[in-house]
Amino acid sequence: MRHVVKLFAALFLLVGSFSASGAVIQGTVQNGSRKMQPIPKCTVRLLWFSRHTFQQKLIDSTVTSRSGRFRFSHIKPDSHAVYVATAEYLGLPYFSDIAHILRPDTTVTLTVTAYDTTSEPPIISVQMHHVFADRDTSDMHFREVLVITSNSQKTYIGQSAGGHYRKTLAFSIPSGAYAFQAEMGLDMNHMAQEGNTVYDVQPLAPGTKRVSYSYRLPLDNGTVTYARTIDYSTNVFSFFVSDPSVKVESSELAETEPLAIRGREYQRWEADNLSPGTVVTVTLRTGGSLVGKSGPWLAALGILVLAVVVVGALARARRRTAPATETDPRLKQHESLMHEIAALDDAYEEGKIPEDEYKTKRKALKEQLVKLTNDLMSSSRGQS
Repeated sequence: MRHVVKLFAALFLLVGSFSASGAVIQGTVQNGSRKMQPIPKCTVRLLWFSRHTFQQKLIDSTVTSRSGRFRFSHIKPDSHAVYVATAEYLGLPYFSDIAHILRPDTTVTLTVTAYDTTSEPPIISVQMHHVFADRDTSDMHFREVLVITSNSQKTYIGQSAGGHYRKTLAFSIPSGAYAFQAEMGLDMNHMAQEGNTVYDVQPLAPGTKRVSYSYRLPLDNGTVTYARTIDYSTNVFSFFVSDPSVKVESSELAETEPLAIRGREYQRWEADNLSPGTVVTVTLRTGGSLVGKSGPWLAALGILVLAVVVVGALARARRRTAPATETDPRLKQHESLMHEIAALDDAYEEGKIPEDEYKTKRKALKEQLVKLTNDLMSSSRGQS
């Protein structure tokens, strides 16, 4: 009988150890409109996102304590996915940063910041506005990437437009544009078009938001004119063309040094400090054989935005403080690191390197890139 009791005790401990296994994701929901006060009794959901298929699923849900805290346990490690905590406050969803769970003994702490709402328009500005033009057989494909900032302390829900929807962000597009497609940070189900302006009708939270969208313009005897009104005060406007056979003319933009991304070199034109209402006009004339179009876009968008931030900031600082021939050698190192990360990602996706080696190398390269990025940005701020 004593042996039976010991056996059951051992089994109980064994089952207990298995039930307690798994990672932990915990954190706090706070109100950014009220000096980060904790939000109690707030519903929090844990979402799983596939890094490859972009599918998502609900893992668990809970309610915050009186101190605004939440906790999810028994989380399964998954190197092919990320986890995100989302909280609903005043009927609107807010999200945490992403969490990577690679080991069962991991504990990750996340913060979800929610805000009160307002219908008073905030001051909206654009830190960076990038336009990428790719030549196709019978038209030109344009992709616009914007980094937008709202200075409000509350989430802007827009003002009613005839009772149909509330406009929060406006995106002017050239006359004649067609095949508009929302991409990063936007949802076609929450957009409305009036003439040559497309409106986002989703609430706009304070801080920075990155968005991208695309459309097409027809070629007329090999020529297309891009004429786009600036909607918000814009720090940097850049226009990129990947096909070297395309000739570019613009009175508002000045040609600057090209930018190489994932083995492809982009010609670049740029303008600083554009005011709302400014019309940027670019004429593109095609010639020669069609050069292969860019590869998958969204997979490299994060690296691309980072590259343009650093290279653009340093280029402007150099124009103010140094001769045109001077080049910071760290820019080439920065570009080389980005190419190494992109090549490593491609090799892993093609099964050419094992997962452990991939993770180790990518972590080391990313740490170098982050450090170098911080150094470059510090240098830029010091020279401005």
